[in-house]
Amino acid sequence: VYTKYQYPGLYGSADFRTPCGVNDYQSARNVQDCELLGLAELNTSLATVQQKIADYLIGLVRLGVAGFRIDAAKHMQPVELDAI
Repeated sequence: VYTKYQYPGLYGSADFRTPCGVNDYQSARNVQDCELLGLAELNTSLATVQQKIADYLIGLVRLGVAGFRIDAAKHMQPVELDAI
């Protein structure tokens, strides 16, 4: 069964950041490391999470996708986005 922090066969609770809400848009840490609008926040600092995302994007490229738009990229640590 799928829940906010459980995606069987893909992500489990350990793959998400400790829940906190975005409430200070002057704080890069708050904006980049907390849940936007209550949406589950993958812990993109984890190599395993980065690899799963990268594998998904690679799969899309193999299907013919030519580009990606990353909505809400300002809500990700730049170094983590680079790693993906």
